[in-house]
Amino acid sequence: MLNVKKILYSMLVSLILLSSCKNIQNSENDSHLNARVKITSEYNKNIEFNVYLENESGQSVNCAVVSVKSSSGVSLILEFDNNIQCYKGSMNGIDNDNYEIKVKSNIIGDTYKIIVPHFRLDSKPVVTNFSDSEGNNVLSGKSLINTNEIQISWDSVKADNVVYQVIIRNSLSAKWLASVKSNYVIIPVNSLEPGTYYLTINAQNIYGDVLFETYNYYSVSNCSSASISFCIE
Repeated sequence: MLNVKKILYSMLVSLILLSSCKNIQNSENDSHLNARVKITSEYNKNIEFNVYLENESGQSVNCAVVSVKSSSGVSLILEFDNNIQCYKGSMNGIDNDNYEIKVKSNIIGDTYKIIVPHFRLDSKPVVTNFSDSEGNNVLSGKSLINTNEIQISWDSVKADNVVYQVIIRNSLSAKWLASVKSNYVIIPVNSLEPGTYYLTINAQNIYGDVLFETYNYYSVSNCSSASISFCIE
């Protein structure tokens, strides 16, 4: 009877050890790590790191050691988040840096390293002109005429890969959108019905690929202008 209990105990311990690193199959055909890295930041906030690890079967790997190191040598160990199935953490790095992401997994036997650039935006778009073709300027307290072209321009933020998203919405939803690399847009005549609207300009500095097709990393920093209320007649 004692031997049976020892056997059952040994089997239980083995099951616990096997399940402690769920979703990992330690086989010759499953000896490769697929890693995707996402780095994000908002104006005046910490830089966020997310690393998604999968084996060749597409299963999440949660028993690796994942670290981030800045060019100045500041290191951070990322913790696995079961809710989003990735390793995550944050640090207050410098605004323009290259981060070394390193993954070690003894179970699968892979060591993975990638350098990812990140440029945290340190300024916001500031609108300098918001007028129609008759010279009515929102910044001077004037309403705009919907039968006129409307031009919006702003100070560029200091970065190399910036895309601006211009969003005009009413109290319910977005009514006009544009994405540009220049620091101005022209809204065609009759694009907006008479009413009250709000303008916001979002700036994004982007490296990599948001779909992880061309690159296995996505690095983006966001900031937004102040919202400007205006009227269309």
